[in-house]
Amino acid sequence: GHVIFNMLALFFFGRAVEMFLGPKRYLGLYIGAGLFASLVLVAWHYASGENFHALGASGAVFAVLVWMACQRPKAKVYMMMVIPMPMWLAVGVFILGIEFLQLGGVFGSVGTAIAHLSGAAFGAAYWYFMPRYAGGGNFRQVESRPQREAPGGLEDAHRRTAMRMAMDKLLDKVHSEGIDSLTDEEKAFLERASRELRGR
Repeated sequence: GHVIFNMLALFFFGRAVEMFLGPKRYLGLYIGAGLFASLVLVAWHYASGENFHALGASGAVFAVLVWMACQRPKAKVYMMMVIPMPMWLAVGVFILGIEFLQLGGVFGSVGTAIAHLSGAAFGAAYWYFMPRYAGGGNFRQVESRPQREAPGGLEDAHRRTAMRMAMDKLLDKVHSEGIDSLTDEEKAFLERASRELRGR
């Protein structure tokens, strides 16, 4: 059950997060969260006088979920594949809420909750401090400082901004209606734009 939950979460959200971040930063999120969650859990057991080994795969998955909840809090997801709700509610209340109950010793393993919440904290920090798009910034941010680029460079910057906004709109559609809602042309555009914004 544990493995199935992890794989389903990666299947539904991992590809969308990678589309935002690009492969390298996505790998940094996943591997970094796994290592961080493992270190925190091992340190907690060590402080308790226990020898313990850990591989923080679940912590990495929680980082992916929290990153996505921070990026698209209003995206509609289906809890237990049946109940529709916004992403922030599904992750922030129903998933993390259960972990906090475990942390308080209400049920389950405190150590497991520590690993999951450590991964979740890493995901939130990664979202806050790292660029949120493959193009290297937040597409919705508009720089207020004067542009000093050559006319050609300014034109290219405007074209890339328009591409980012179009890509962002399509990603909103994916998150609310699913990847199958895109036409072949829209899928091709997403792939092409993602490659270009990553400099490929």
